[in-house]
Amino acid sequence: MNHSDTSKPAIQKACTWIRQSIAGKKFPPGSRLPNIKALARLAGVSPVTMVRAVSLLKDRGILEGVRGQRTRVPDPYTQHSDTAAGDTSPFKIPPDVYTWERVKEQIEKDLITGAFSPAPLLPSCKELQYRYSTSFKTLKKALSSLEGEGMLVRQGNGYAIPAVSRGRNYASITLIGAGDIKGNLNLGALDENFVRLLELECARSGVNLDVITYYYDKKKLVFSLKGAPLSLSSHTTEGYIYLYLGEEHGPEDVIAMLYSFKKPIAVIDDIGGWKLPRPLAPRSDITRFVSVISEKPGTLCARYLLSKGHKQCAFFSPFHAAQWSKNRLAGIIDQYSRAGEGCSVTPFTLDNFIAESDYAQVPKTRRHSMTFADMAKSWMSNIPASYQYHFEPLIREVLDYIGMPRAEIRSQLEPLFDRALTRTEITAWIGANDLVAVMALDFCKRKHVPVPGKISVIGFDDSSEALRNQLSSYNFNHLALAHACINSILRPGSIRTLRKKNVVDIDGLVMERSSCGK
Repeated sequence: MNHSDTSKPAIQKACTWIRQSIAGKKFPPGSRLPNIKALARLAGVSPVTMVRAVSLLKDRGILEGVRGQRTRVPDPYTQHSDTAAGDTSPFKIPPDVYTWERVKEQIEKDLITGAFSPAPLLPSCKELQYRYSTSFKTLKKALSSLEGEGMLVRQGNGYAIPAVSRGRNYASITLIGAGDIKGNLNLGALDENFVRLLELECARSGVNLDVITYYYDKKKLVFSLKGAPLSLSSHTTEGYIYLYLGEEHGPEDVIAMLYSFKKPIAVIDDIGGWKLPRPLAPRSDITRFVSVISEKPGTLCARYLLSKGHKQCAFFSPFHAAQWSKNRLAGIIDQYSRAGEGCSVTPFTLDNFIAESDYAQVPKTRRHSMTFADMAKSWMSNIPASYQYHFEPLIREVLDYIGMPRAEIRSQLEPLFDRALTRTEITAWIGANDLVAVMALDFCKRKHVPVPGKISVIGFDDSSEALRNQLSSYNFNHLALAHACINSILRPGSIRTLRKKNVVDIDGLVMERSSCGK
């Protein structure tokens, strides 16, 4: 052991040795590492130190494995050498020595996405050294730089996240989107839990959250706060979180009005395709969040399945008219094409609809042509717009209760499931969301297909249905999304490390449950 090695922290030394071994092809992609004692002996560290180093590298995506199984290098590990600068893919091999700028960028990203919430005080410097696999000197330089930029403040012997200061006693952030006359907000693919997370993050930052909805009454745009009409120009706020659900629910006059107030705007693009209307010029304080509709969820889901050894998979979507479904499939196909020969994706998609409620209007076989959905649609078209927004949620609840949309979706998916089952080389089924994946689980159960013995099933959303059915699912990390949205408004310049052309894509993660194997 030479002097330069002994001058480094032991865990950093172990991490560096493993990274160098991977880069030097001593441990090629897909290979299993020796046991902990053998690794410790080869690296010249104690077994306890090596356990901590392996755990740290698993957290960073450089290694993978669960308790009871041998640790290995992910199969897709070397498939990203052509990624552009600034790509934060966890599979990208980091340099042997992190510069203080890279450590600063990693800490800043964790601050922005709420990795240290709710505690305002950061972990000790020793813990941070382990977390970021760096030396004390490098860490201190990164922390001092963040302190100079106001992202951190000194507190005793450590660092704390500063509170947001405002010049008045009352301040609020406004969540705004399409809704009804009673003030019920259309959340799209999000849910009420996301609003609660926003309220929680606002409370931690010392601000209130106001929820404003808009709708049309006789072609007149009306804004509502808690069910009462509101003049948006008279409403005081620190900035806006705007839920974009497509052109139908995102009229340009709403966007133009928010733009004119010259407040920071966080746009959550839930459907895809949002852009600033002409002739409005781009502003640095308008940020688009695309984690729900980007290709990244499909990318990370594909990497997970490849790491489990699934070389052939099927993708099911009855909502493939929607951009989010197309993007998820594109991310999956991209990763499988990179994985090499023998790896492929077979799409089973229906391209007519974008949402579950659309299936309520599909004509049913062996049923009177004037279904409840048809009657409701006809009746709704003959009443004032203000009443339409009042009755639409009620009609949707009735349709959901009697199961019409889901029954129709299931009837159209069943033939696709039957076709996929004949493809014996396919070992993983991916649902476009948890609804589809749970239907796939039910199909497998009725057909006596072992899950995950013969087929592994995975979805997106990490919903309560996924938890009840022990379905592996992609979690969109809505807490980090809420935290980043609040930061983009209260600290407009703070999220620069996450941005690419004012677009932010928050990383999620796969929640592994009993529906996935290998």
